[in-house]
Amino acid sequence: MSSKNLSKKQQKAAEKEEEEEEYEENEEEEDVEEEEEAEEDEEEEEEDSVDTYEVRVYNAEGKEIVFNEDDDDDWNPIVEASTIETVQVDEGATKSNFWKWLRKDWIEAHGGLQAVINGGVSFCIDEPKVVQSSSTDTSKEKEGRTVRAQVDLFNKTIIGDEAIEKKLLEVVDKTKSKDRDELPYYLLWLEETATAVSLKSRIIVSLLNVIETNYTRTKRPGIALEPELFEMVKSALNRFFKNSEDESVVELFKDKSLSNQIGLTLSRILEDQISVLKFTKYPSEGYSTILTDVIFFINRGLNILSLYQKVVLKNNVMLDEITSIFVELAVTILRIVYALPESSTFMFNAKEMKLDELVASLATLIFTISSEEETRYYAFLCHACYLASKGDHSGARLLLNFPPNLQSGAVPLQILHDRALALTAMSAFKDKEFKTTYHCLHTLIQSNKVNVMLGQIQSTIETRTVPAHMYIDTNTLFLIYYLSATIVESETKSLDKSMLRKSLLNTRYVIPLPPTSVSDFFGVVLQAIIDGDWLLAKNTIDTITSTFNIKADLTDSVNKIKSAVIKSFVAKYKTLYNGLTPKYLAQLFGADEQEVAPFLN
Repeated sequence: MSSKNLSKKQQKAAEKEEEEEEYEENEEEEDVEEEEEAEEDEEEEEEDSVDTYEVRVYNAEGKEIVFNEDDDDDWNPIVEASTIETVQVDEGATKSNFWKWLRKDWIEAHGGLQAVINGGVSFCIDEPKVVQSSSTDTSKEKEGRTVRAQVDLFNKTIIGDEAIEKKLLEVVDKTKSKDRDELPYYLLWLEETATAVSLKSRIIVSLLNVIETNYTRTKRPGIALEPELFEMVKSALNRFFKNSEDESVVELFKDKSLSNQIGLTLSRILEDQISVLKFTKYPSEGYSTILTDVIFFINRGLNILSLYQKVVLKNNVMLDEITSIFVELAVTILRIVYALPESSTFMFNAKEMKLDELVASLATLIFTISSEEETRYYAFLCHACYLASKGDHSGARLLLNFPPNLQSGAVPLQILHDRALALTAMSAFKDKEFKTTYHCLHTLIQSNKVNVMLGQIQSTIETRTVPAHMYIDTNTLFLIYYLSATIVESETKSLDKSMLRKSLLNTRYVIPLPPTSVSDFFGVVLQAIIDGDWLLAKNTIDTITSTFNIKADLTDSVNKIKSAVIKSFVAKYKTLYNGLTPKYLAQLFGADEQEVAPFLN
């Protein structure tokens, strides 16, 4: 028993030693981690440290005012504690002695301490707060006064272009969200006060960027700018392009930052206007007004592209660092402009252009200066959409024969590709090219998600929607596809063995359900064709056109369907009726004898 007890004690002692060793190891690891965190904090403090002036503040009696360490510093964006250089400011040297800590680099960038003080200082003194004592005594304690000061950002006493340029950088960087409503109007004042045309233009670019960033990109989709700000944007753009006649403004486009800013801002303004269109009732007067504004911004975007090309030609180089922004602007314009009314006119490269010329010019420009395959194909697709919508389906098909490797994530590009196919199919159908119509629409119709693939329904992704004037009637697409498929398949095989019959004629139900869609109705048409019942087929097609308000011209396709019905009728009843004659068939189907005679041979 004693030996067993001894062994148990030894085991417990060994386990205790192991626990102590693990505890010591954990402590050592924690100490190492704390040392590493402390070193990282020291490095961050060294990186964040900024040279500052320490300004000592005195009251009227010459007594120094001491600020509490826990004062709220949110009111002053330039306040930072440090102990670098001490500058004593007495009563006679300041317009207001309510200064705390000021960053040295900020002061030097604004002409020195005295210049900053003379530039204007605003201050406020909080009233003493009454604090209830925690003791049972009802006596009250009074907190000391808190003195606060800040530089007046919107100071209108500055004079000279150099001071205005410095102020421009300051207000754009320093203005807080609570003061942003004043910023556009202050920028207008800076523009009016400035004398150099190039400086005025820089201020206009900043004004446009501020309005776009603060009042459009952060709002809900579909909410337009306030009328006052909207007119401010339009008038600012007009002034900018009036100034662009000056050579100094053209030279501004060599500045990568400014070029990107103006190009990106205009692209976003156009996108926001299209977003507003998507949520506006169509047709309506408001929709037409917004569309007119879109054309205005497109023309201003074309002015920007013209200036960019002018800089490129003058310097005989491609400015690669800013090319991408202007390609984006050109693509934004192109994907809107191809669906505008044909009567629209535009100015590009100092030349008035019709819509067809502009689409071709923009597509050529994008293809020339862009090195990205996806962007170049975007230009192809927009051009194809335009050609197809104007009836040139052969030209559209030619452009669609150069498909790149489409990425699954490029949703807008895939939507544009599907829309180009749909428009090409509709154009081909008008020209009796039923085989082309069938091949263009086959994948789209079989997906059962036509509206989604065309970007015409509201989805979780905003890029899946298009303005109402660009909508493609999906009922028309379904009908012309089924008509074309029937015509194409009837030429090569019997319709009762066709793929179309398998997809349309539903045999799952003992009692057929009443038709509610184009597909349901055309199932009736197809069965009537197979049975040789021309009257039922013709009446059902008429029902489809009236029920779904189909505007397409179906004359030629319906005549082809009649031929398919005659072919089915002859194949089905020729062995039963030896007396089938061209005259009988002509009377039965309301056709000429010469038209039906070939079916009997």
